[in-house]
Amino acid sequence: MGFSSYKCKSCGITVLTSYSDNYLRMSNVVAIMQDGTVHRGTYDGYGRVDGIEIREVYEIRPQVYHACCYNESELYTGGSEDCEHQGFFIDEETVNELVRGSEQFREAWKAYYNTHFPYFIEA
Repeated sequence: MGFSSYKCKSCGITVLTSYSDNYLRMSNVVAIMQDGTVHRGTYDGYGRVDGIEIREVYEIRPQVYHACCYNESELYTGGSEDCEHQGFFIDEETVNELVRGSEQFREAWKAYYNTHFPYFIEA
């Protein structure tokens, strides 16, 4: 199987793989499985988060979020959409356009970054 990925259930922007240069923040994810199990870590592009298989089983998709977009109160409501870029085959300009076009992602990232890395002044 080749690369595959999902769109973030919150902001709708592609979840990039850990092999994507300069966008590690977009491969840090939270995946909720139908049974409520939550996996956190880096998405590898092959259906795994930190080595744990999240790829759909019996056609039940995981619900995937960028770590910065995830809200602790989220419950499984249905799987995330497939990403047409497979989390990897997307140029830097397109990624920048997606991020610039999503105030929701920018604000979520800024809040996440400032919470987890408070010793930096601005994200």
